[in-house]
Amino acid sequence: MWGGLVYASFRPVEPLERGLSAALAPLRWAARLGAPFELLASRRVEAAERELARLGADEAAEGARALARLAERALPLDSALHAGRRFVPAEVVGRARKDECWLALPALEGVALGAPVVCGDAYVGRVVELRPARAGERAHVRIELVTGAEFRVGAEVRRGEERVFLTVGGLAARRPGEPRTVRLAAHQPSDPALAEGVARVHELFPDAQPCSPLAEGFRLGVLRREGERGAAWLEPELDYLDGLYQVAIVVEAQSGVGTRSPFEPALEDGRWLATRASTALEPAAWRRTLRLPLGRADGVAPGAAVTGFGARLIGRIDRAELATSAVALLTDPGCTLVALALDPADGEPHVLGRLTSLGAAEHGVRFRWSVRVPLALAGAAGEVRARLFTGSGEPGLPGGLFLGEALLPQRAAAGEERELVLLTSVDPADLRTVFVRRAPAAEGAP
Repeated sequence: MWGGLVYASFRPVEPLERGLSAALAPLRWAARLGAPFELLASRRVEAAERELARLGADEAAEGARALARLAERALPLDSALHAGRRFVPAEVVGRARKDECWLALPALEGVALGAPVVCGDAYVGRVVELRPARAGERAHVRIELVTGAEFRVGAEVRRGEERVFLTVGGLAARRPGEPRTVRLAAHQPSDPALAEGVARVHELFPDAQPCSPLAEGFRLGVLRREGERGAAWLEPELDYLDGLYQVAIVVEAQSGVGTRSPFEPALEDGRWLATRASTALEPAAWRRTLRLPLGRADGVAPGAAVTGFGARLIGRIDRAELATSAVALLTDPGCTLVALALDPADGEPHVLGRLTSLGAAEHGVRFRWSVRVPLALAGAAGEVRARLFTGSGEPGLPGGLFLGEALLPQRAAAGEERELVLLTSVDPADLRTVFVRRAPAAEGAP
């Protein structure tokens, strides 16, 4: 039996995993036997939970304002792009595939297949699937991103009165040693000598794709070329992989679509389960986890957010079994999330993208940050102390949850690898009362 379990640990067998999970479910009550030992840390636990309760309302309101501001910025700033169009705000809630996203919005009025999706003045992709809203749920649409290998959209670059036409879609390959930046592929420019300029959507045959005229004029990026004979590519304005949080779907102006808020206050939607955490006995000394007496039977899924009182994220569900689950705390190496930062000078949110925990630091957590789009904060050069919140786009992890404060560089270039130290006023391991984000019902999930 021991040999079989060792083998199963390297090659998990799903039926065996489910059977063991069900057979061992009663052992979750054994954790209650250790409850008296919590008295040894009760004073520290009470202080940590009081601190979160004191700050919770302000942190939740600050996160909601950041999301609302991102939703405003998802609408085009260029007034010329508003002519004959209406914009339906939508929130990115997950990935269908690497180059496809699910968006949530209040209703589908006016949204059609092929409708362009934008973020500000930048082009994102087009709608490829519609799912109407069900009772108590939002509508969902699936979009294909311009980074998709088979995606193509017409574009033009203006040089004075001259217009150079090309096709954009997919990713351009990088040479060994070049910066690890995302590059959109530029195909078949009408002038092979074209070396620079801003590429905007322009279809030579607008009837080839439904809703193509609605995408006209949105920016795709800045054209670049390595040397005179190098292949042309576009430097995008967005982080398509981890930086899409709030977007807008373009529809015809006469469709009568409203502009209701695309996101719901996550802390008030009734999808949180309160529970009591216990310390997990991890065989790996470097792991930082908690064990919860909730599992798949309670609607808990891997990746779900785990918070303390208020809007403070302390970790994410690492493993969900039938009746129990393990939480990877922010201090657990490898814990990952998407984030945004508020500029202390003007309060504007800036998309940071993916952060990956490197483990605990003094009074905080070390994170690795891969910069995909340039960062430019207001104020003088140097480091800026900014407040960080979660972004959108991952199932189970709503946007607007407070993470802590970190020193950010006033400038960061795309392709850089940075290390951030997130300062937190409370150690996540000190909390016992926590709240877990419950997954939506299967019929309501995209």
